[in-house]
Amino acid sequence: MYYRLLNGLYDRLGINKDKLAIVGDSAGGSLAAVTTQQLKDKVKFKAQVLFYPSTDLSLDAGNYSSRHRNAAYPPLTIGACNYMLNFFVGNHDRNDTLLSPLKAKDFTGLPPALIFTGECDVLLDEGYFYTEKLKKSNVEVEYIEEKGMIHGFTEMAGALSVSREAFIQAGEFINKKFR
Repeated sequence: MYYRLLNGLYDRLGINKDKLAIVGDSAGGSLAAVTTQQLKDKVKFKAQVLFYPSTDLSLDAGNYSSRHRNAAYPPLTIGACNYMLNFFVGNHDRNDTLLSPLKAKDFTGLPPALIFTGECDVLLDEGYFYTEKLKKSNVEVEYIEEKGMIHGFTEMAGALSVSREAFIQAGEFINKKFR
């Protein structure tokens, strides 16, 4: 039934279902990753682009070196990260792949990915480890760690050339996958 509804939506909105990509940043990167995992047999995304994704809300994530090394870099300090995490997660199982897509058992069949991280971001390791899981499952993936960048660097595209370049790279990546 879900698939019929989705097909009807494609038709109604004039969407070419053969040219779908998904993009997200931070928690939106987590949502994009979860979406590709949950719908991999129903929706054939041509690409996924994840900007500094949050992929692990489990207690294990507290052991990532980037959480400690980058704990004081705003805007996403470790204090802010923990506050939002506790508010968002509540009493839910933090190992649930709907919250922690890095904990998934199977990454095969996921769309090609372009993953950006920032060197000075508490979520750096999550993006890197997600990249490695995709690679181990033979998913085409490109990983770019932007040196000196903090969490949310793409929001500064009006001021930072590295941010504008990231958007250009993302567009080029998606465009190649649509051919």
